[in-house]
Amino acid sequence: MEKNSPKLTYGNKAQADLQSPLDEELTCLTLGSEGPSSPEPRHEAEIEIAAKGGSHAGSRSGRNESGSNSSDQGRGPSLRDSPAKLAELASPDFPKSSIPNQSDLQATSFRLQLGGLQSHSGHARPIAGSGLGSRKDSGCSTPLSLSSSFRAEHLEYPCANFVQCKTPGLSRVSSDLEDIEDGSKMTIICHYNPIMDEYVSLTDEMESPNSEMSAEAKEIDCLFELCKEDFPFITSQPQIINIGKFLHDLEKTGIRRNDKRLCRFMEKLDKIMDEEGTHGRSLDNLVLNKEMFSRVIQPDFQLIAKAFKNQLIIPEFTDFCHVIKEIYEDCKEIRTGNVASYIPQLARYDPSNWAVSICTVDGQRYSLGNGKTSFTLQSCSKPFTYAVCLNELGSDTVHKYVGQEPSGRMFNELSLDFNNKPHNPLLNSGAIMSSALLLNLVKPEMPMSEKFDLVMQYFGKMAGGEEIGFNNSVFLSERDTADRNFALAYFMKENKCFPKGFNLQECLDFYFQTCSMEVNCESLSVFGATLANEGTCPTTEEKVLSPHVVRDVLSLMHSCGMYNYSGQFAFKVGLPAKSGVSGALVLVVPGVMGIGLWSPSLDALGNTVRGVSFAEKFIERFNFHRFDNLVHLSSKLDPRKHRYDVQKQSTISVLYSATTGDVTALRRFHAQGFDMKQADYDKRTALHLASSEGHIDCVRYLVENCNISPVARDRWGFTPLVEAHRFHHKKVVKYLVKHLEDSLPDELEYSMKIAEEIQRKEVGRLLSNENEKNKEDEKEEDITLQE
Repeated sequence: MEKNSPKLTYGNKAQADLQSPLDEELTCLTLGSEGPSSPEPRHEAEIEIAAKGGSHAGSRSGRNESGSNSSDQGRGPSLRDSPAKLAELASPDFPKSSIPNQSDLQATSFRLQLGGLQSHSGHARPIAGSGLGSRKDSGCSTPLSLSSSFRAEHLEYPCANFVQCKTPGLSRVSSDLEDIEDGSKMTIICHYNPIMDEYVSLTDEMESPNSEMSAEAKEIDCLFELCKEDFPFITSQPQIINIGKFLHDLEKTGIRRNDKRLCRFMEKLDKIMDEEGTHGRSLDNLVLNKEMFSRVIQPDFQLIAKAFKNQLIIPEFTDFCHVIKEIYEDCKEIRTGNVASYIPQLARYDPSNWAVSICTVDGQRYSLGNGKTSFTLQSCSKPFTYAVCLNELGSDTVHKYVGQEPSGRMFNELSLDFNNKPHNPLLNSGAIMSSALLLNLVKPEMPMSEKFDLVMQYFGKMAGGEEIGFNNSVFLSERDTADRNFALAYFMKENKCFPKGFNLQECLDFYFQTCSMEVNCESLSVFGATLANEGTCPTTEEKVLSPHVVRDVLSLMHSCGMYNYSGQFAFKVGLPAKSGVSGALVLVVPGVMGIGLWSPSLDALGNTVRGVSFAEKFIERFNFHRFDNLVHLSSKLDPRKHRYDVQKQSTISVLYSATTGDVTALRRFHAQGFDMKQADYDKRTALHLASSEGHIDCVRYLVENCNISPVARDRWGFTPLVEAHRFHHKKVVKYLVKHLEDSLPDELEYSMKIAEEIQRKEVGRLLSNENEKNKEDEKEEDITLQE
């Protein structure tokens, strides 16, 4: 194919010489007269137009290359030229020496349109006297650009049917058309429509390389408009955004300004503060214009956009936090329980300490009380050391040495299961076994100090890099009072429970060290959120544990995590949890959030009193019990949904079932506690819809079992009886009339009046239509007679 001319080719090269409507128009433009009518093409066509053209810079001075003053020589094509002259650039006979150099081009553009010419701005300019007839409103066009950039992706096509392809532009335009690269051409696959006498593009629209960025830029602009400072009476005031207010609004969604996922955004803000000489001051007074705001927010925009679009797991986070605060305040009044005294260092905790911290799987954070106060994990470390074992060794290897059953006994009792193994990894005996497996089976060549660092690294990743410490005084105190744990270890050693190479003293020391790791309530909530998020830490988005490991850990936390209260806790709360004698409790809502609770006062079973009470009240308010999906309780909230989503879904379900006559579904909804009296925006109840559709079984059930009023009126004043009468459902009318005669005779009279009025209007409408039809027939007869 020659590269110096537009060309129309068909799928079959043998038919390339067939004349098409486009060939006809090009011929007309070249010769200045219309050609013969063209046959209908039978194949799809490819139009290749070189993205090249322009006008001489010499036209500005009015001189051509020879130095003459002719205004017509030495200049590029113009919309003032004749059609033949404009077509010269696209003609195969166009002299190559007339193509301007890049330095001679100016930003002018036009397009070649079937039947005439149209300027770049879209105003049609048919040339008088050219004999060119425009096709009927044809949108088909062959775009040419005389833009100085000559990049195909910068071409602008006035015709919506033509789409541009991803093609690299030319770095430099040669004066020879043969030097034009194939990539700088535009390829359009089109089909000829003989009815409209036009080509229709079949080319799929391809996104430009910057289309994603363009969409993101638009969203950033929308966010700026949403959060900018509003000066309604000062039109000359520049548009700015206050970063302090912006961050405050962001924190309302649960995303904190110190979130690690916002580090690039915050670094850019700090850099701006440095440039302005205000480093060290608060960001609350920083203001940015639109351009600067777009630049600093772009790296972390995806997370911020999700937050402001309410697309996080808890969309209405502020309302959720209000309920959490109410539960927190209720539990704060509890004064029962005692601090653990068998470990001297734990006995020093202040019983008035009370903290609640929440971290969702999207990293939304909320804390109340002593959330920054440090405490040791104690038994709360057991599910996490068990998780490290599973992640390093696998479930089959780990459960050769430890069982999976609840013991039904105290957490430190001398007992084994029927296989002479510890009952589960969340008892003291099972946690000692987890320590032995970490020391002897996980990288056995590593010394004990490096094994401790390995576990600390795991814990740090699960906590999102937040504060993880080690309390040596608690470790020493626990080791000095560990007679029962030594007895457990010797009892297991006697029954040959441990792997080969086991060292009893090292194993117990390692167990005491994991229990003496120090966290606060906020980092404990991130531990739980990592388990809730299938092993990926939500605040760092780092994958720490495999989903299979998380599944096994949560299963045992659900059945064995609360000592001898595990069964009752699973019954009342129905969520995986683990408590410790330090007063800590980690609660996991799978797929939603982790909750850290801490209050040193314990009950007789070793669980935190306030923590257990909080968990039970939490489930009373929210439908997070594992089996709440089987029972619909309108009193419970689902914070994962928007405010009216639950009500909307239940309304749609009830109304749809009434419309389709599904009385079984109506019985199920009624049994689940749905409000059967709810109505749509037209105030039409399920009884209205069942009556209008003639579903007598549904009508009878809704009236007799659901106690829906048969006299309820919709926005037009229609009752269910009126609806049944309108659509001529005699059985429903008879049933509702009998029911109203017995209970509400006055309402029956009202409904009958409405029904009679509707019937009278229908009769009048029918008579009017009949009269109009008769008049039309008479007019047609008169016309026929006159003809």
